[in-house]
Amino acid sequence: MIKKIALIGAIVIVLLGFVLYTFIYTPLIEEEEELIIQLGQAMNRLEDREEELDSIEELEAEYESILRQLEYEYAAQLSSSSEINNFIIELNSFAVVKDLDSTMGNNLEVELELLGDYEEIYDFIKEIDYIYDATDVVIIKEDEKVSMDVTLLFPVERGE
Repeated sequence: MIKKIALIGAIVIVLLGFVLYTFIYTPLIEEEEELIIQLGQAMNRLEDREEELDSIEELEAEYESILRQLEYEYAAQLSSSSEINNFIIELNSFAVVKDLDSTMGNNLEVELELLGDYEEIYDFIKEIDYIYDATDVVIIKEDEKVSMDVTLLFPVERGE
């Protein structure tokens, strides 16, 4: 009789273990695996958002840089007739300037004939405070001197 009760108890324990494993433990493991997969997907989405955020921050920095450059370029435009006249007088005062002719259209066009050594001409060009485009550049080396004919176009702000 004790053997039967022990055998029935053993069978009940095995069946109870089987039921617990099949209906409780296995679903918990499957749920855990599913949660691990979801966590991995959420981490991937988070990494994508971080990259996107880094990209946005880089774009904002580039935007700020371009904005500062535009502000500098705007500030570097000639804006009044007295400023233009003073600028032409200043250009003409340099020792390397041998001839200067200027015309005003959509831009201030300044035709210069320069004579000096390379360093003097470089220093002259470096001293120009305003934005310009150089066109029609002719450079002739004469012994130790350099002769340069150049046309510079300066944008002019039309605010008057």
